[in-house]
Amino acid sequence: MFDVFKTAEFKRALTFYVQEVKNNRKHFLISMSSAVIWCFLVVLHPYLIKRIVDDGIVANNRQIIVVFISFLIVIGYIRAASIGIRRYFSMSVSFNVEAEIRNSIFGHMQKLAFKYHDKVPTGELMARASSDASQVRLAFAIAPLATANVFLLLILSITLVSISFTLGVIVLLSIPLVLWLAGIFASKAMEISLRVKEAEAEMTTEVEEQLGGIRVVKAFGNENEASEKVESSIGKIYDTSIDFLHLRTRFVPMFELIPMIITLVVLLLGGYLALNDLITLGDFIAFTQYVILLIWPLRITAWFLSEIPSSVSAGNRILQLLDEQPQFLIMKS
Repeated sequence: MFDVFKTAEFKRALTFYVQEVKNNRKHFLISMSSAVIWCFLVVLHPYLIKRIVDDGIVANNRQIIVVFISFLIVIGYIRAASIGIRRYFSMSVSFNVEAEIRNSIFGHMQKLAFKYHDKVPTGELMARASSDASQVRLAFAIAPLATANVFLLLILSITLVSISFTLGVIVLLSIPLVLWLAGIFASKAMEISLRVKEAEAEMTTEVEEQLGGIRVVKAFGNENEASEKVESSIGKIYDTSIDFLHLRTRFVPMFELIPMIITLVVLLLGGYLALNDLITLGDFIAFTQYVILLIWPLRITAWFLSEIPSSVSAGNRILQLLDEQPQFLIMKS
């Protein structure tokens, strides 16, 4: 299921990503810290709602209501600030990494021998500096949020069980199922992602060659043959992209459906427990909000896992280019 995480390609790409994190550790840590603060405030919000209902509305205590509503307002402002800080610095890290990769690729290409450029199509080099670098940027953009959501899942799991053991266990059973499906999806998407990137590189190469030799093509009247080659490369992109889309349509809806089913079960069973005074009204409202909150980190985690194959393949292709040994021409006097 999680074979993609055991491959040499994944370990190599992970080392590459860790090194980039170290190069941008200051901004990355600020982004991560803001994301963790946001997680704790998200968990605190339903608890304050519970206190307002049980200790304020049910107990008819207006002072408690005013105090906790004030807390909610303050927490809302802090949450907004933490979201802004997290997004700013995560985007800063991701774009810095993308710029560093492109500069490294450009600088390394200048040192490579002519025979390498004769062997490797220009389109592949362009793909390394464009689509692959952008895929790496996407991984760094969502990494802080995905990591923080793992902490959020743990906190929510403990909180749900502490409110109601029965309801908590029912909800927690959905988490391994979603992660299991995400792991299967990531494993299958790895191969298709590689095919898509290879098809994109082939298309870029074909277009670059046809445009670069447009005069020769016209001189020999090979316009139709050139068009067929370009259309063939575009067709490969279409076919592989459709394969990837079919894979997503089989798995991604399950990431949405399972949490929704669990929410429905919680509403039915939780309502029954609240009506029979087995849990308080505030517990039921807070538990329902926690379940709704649980859907978001599950989606993000599943999305992040689904992006891992593309990010791993992109990182490895960039490393393959950077690992090419440069050859220098030594001039003798």
